[in-house]
Amino acid sequence: MGLGVSNAAKHKLVGLLARKLEADGIYVGEVMITGTIKGTPFDRGQGATIEGKTVAEKFWELYTARKELRTTLK
Repeated sequence: MGLGVSNAAKHKLVGLLARKLEADGIYVGEVMITGTIKGTPFDRGQGATIEGKTVAEKFWELYTARKELRTTLK
């Protein structure tokens, strides 16, 4: 339950900060990861499907486009 509550709070904070800071030319966005990233301590060889490079690319896409607040990787 704690993880769900903290993710909901983070999600809300991203939206609030994005609106507040947009006038100053500051972009705020988030990449929600709902799977396991290959090669991390959580990857125990049991089905990690997300490449670290994919996460970096999603952050870069959000940052350069500056149109969406969030995206999800599964």
